[in-house]
Amino acid sequence: MPGRLITILLTALTMMATTACSDSGSDVPPRQLCESIVSFAGNSDGRAWFEYRQIDDSPLITLSTKGSLEDSRVKPGTRLRMRYTMPTGVDPGKGGEVEVIGLALTLSDTVKTVGALPDLLQPIELLTLQRSGDYLNLTAQLPTTGGRKVTVVTPSTPLPSDGIADLYLSTEIRQSATSYDTQSVASLWIGPVWNRDDVNGIRVHLNNSNNPYKSEFTFIKTNTNNPNN
Repeated sequence: MPGRLITILLTALTMMATTACSDSGSDVPPRQLCESIVSFAGNSDGRAWFEYRQIDDSPLITLSTKGSLEDSRVKPGTRLRMRYTMPTGVDPGKGGEVEVIGLALTLSDTVKTVGALPDLLQPIELLTLQRSGDYLNLTAQLPTTGGRKVTVVTPSTPLPSDGIADLYLSTEIRQSATSYDTQSVASLWIGPVWNRDDVNGIRVHLNNSNNPYKSEFTFIKTNTNNPNN
């Protein structure tokens, strides 16, 4: 039924944001419960389509489900945190038809080139960080206040001799006396930097309040074709 999925678009999800599956243990026939950060690929043939890479440059996985998203509200390319089930025994890495339990918009940003870096990176309580194609996916403890953002910038200065581009993560948070921290998911498009022929990888810098000894992460290109998600 057209529009069927839009009713669960903003359903809150509390599981880990990286791709994960487990046996639901309650359905007959049994189904495995999965969660992934995906891109909405559009509606076609009465189905909603989604794409994602599990990690780094792993093959592009396509998922579909009966019904449609209201694409006037959810544009193709929108990054979503999706919770869904597949039949037990089916390899989640192969994709296919799924039953969607919940969808939620991720925090998102596109890397921007700036002439001057911020004097101070705002702290972020990082839980996980991984590359998925030309996206950086992360989970972090962030206040529930409205208007919160996770941002990523790169300096306009020439690349270092090793060809590793420097990216800087920060946050923009409106302080609120009534807010509390909750696990949040962000998916940041780094394609404008990652897909450059002269870039051999990226070095991500942040003010990690969860572990100050893990405030720099390096991702090296291993596939010269640089597949995109």
